[in-house]
Amino acid sequence: MNKFSFTESLSSPSSQPRNISDHLLDFRIDIIRRASLAILLVAGGAAWMVMSLNPFPALAFLILLILMAIAAVARQNAEDHPRLTRYGLFGGLLLGALALMIVNLETWIPFIALPIIFLGSILVRRGEFISGASVMAVVAILVWLNWRSYPLLAFAVSLLLTISIAWVVTFMLNTSLSWYQATLEQAANLLAETRQHRGELSKALKNLTLANDLQRRTEKELILARKSAEEARVLKEKFAAKVSHELRTPLALIAGFSDVMYNSPEIYGDVTWSPLMRRDISQVYHNSTHLLAMIDDILNLSRFEMTGFTISLENVNLTEMLVETAAIASDLFLNPEVHFWTAIPADLPVLRID
Repeated sequence: MNKFSFTESLSSPSSQPRNISDHLLDFRIDIIRRASLAILLVAGGAAWMVMSLNPFPALAFLILLILMAIAAVARQNAEDHPRLTRYGLFGGLLLGALALMIVNLETWIPFIALPIIFLGSILVRRGEFISGASVMAVVAILVWLNWRSYPLLAFAVSLLLTISIAWVVTFMLNTSLSWYQATLEQAANLLAETRQHRGELSKALKNLTLANDLQRRTEKELILARKSAEEARVLKEKFAAKVSHELRTPLALIAGFSDVMYNSPEIYGDVTWSPLMRRDISQVYHNSTHLLAMIDDILNLSRFEMTGFTISLENVNLTEMLVETAAIASDLFLNPEVHFWTAIPADLPVLRID
C-alpha cells in the first residue's frame, strides 16, 4: 500500500507481482488522502467566509462542517477501511453538494458538483454517471418547480462534457494500470530468468574453479612424475656405467690373454697347443669380444635416450660372420647323438651394417 510496493514485489524472491486491483486500490487510497485534505481546506475556508454573512446561513454552515468531518474521517481511515472510506467520501460529497444546491440560491452552486464527478469516476465504479445523473435530476427538479433559475442548457452541456472527460480519464487510468501490470509481470519474469541465469553462471564458475584446482593438482603431479622419471634415468645411467665398468675390466683381460694365447702362443715357451685347445681358446677370445661389443651396445642404448642413437656402419663379410656364429654354437652340440652341421655359401655379399 505504498510507493515502494513495486520495488518490494521484485526484491522479494517468494512474492508474486501485484495485480491491477492492488495498484488501483493504492491509487484510490492516495486520491482519498489528497482529496480529503483539499476538501478540509476548501470547506474550512468556505465556512470561515460564510460566518461573516448577514443573515448567517446556518444550514449551509452546518453542511460545510459535515463535509469537513467526512473528509477528516476519510483521511484517517483511508488505509484501514479503503472500500468503506471511498464510498463514504463519495456519497458524503455528493449529498453535501445536492444539499447546498437546495439550501443556497446562488446560480453557480450546481457547478461545484463538477469536481465531484471527476472524483467519483476514480473512487467508485461508474461514479461519474451516478453523480452526474443525480446532480442533473436535482437541478431539473428545482428548475421545474420554479425554485431556482439555473441556466439549464449551459449546465447540461457542462455536465455532459465533465462526464465524458471523467469517463475518458478513468478509461486511460485503467489502461495505464493494465500496461503497468503487464510491465510488472514482464519485469518479474525477466528477474526470474536473471536469477536462473545467475545460478547457472554461479554453477559454471564453481565448476571452472574445480577444473582449475584439478589442473593445478595435475600439474603438480606431472612435475613430481617428471622429477621421478629424471631420477630413474640418472639411476639407470649410473647402473649402466657401473655394470659396464665392472664387466669390461675382466672381459678385457680375458679377451686380451685369449688373443695372445691364440695369435702368439710362442711367448709361452715350449708348450704344445693341440688343435682342440687352440679352437677353445679361439672361442673364448671371440665370445669375450662379443660380450664387450654387447656392453658397448648397452651403453649406446643408454646414451640414445639422452642424445640419440648413433649408428656405426662398417663392412661385414656375411660368410665370416656366419662361420663364427656356427663355431660358437657348435659347442652346444657335444652329444654324439645330436649332430650340427652348416652349409654356408662362400660367395655371400658384404653388408654395411652396425
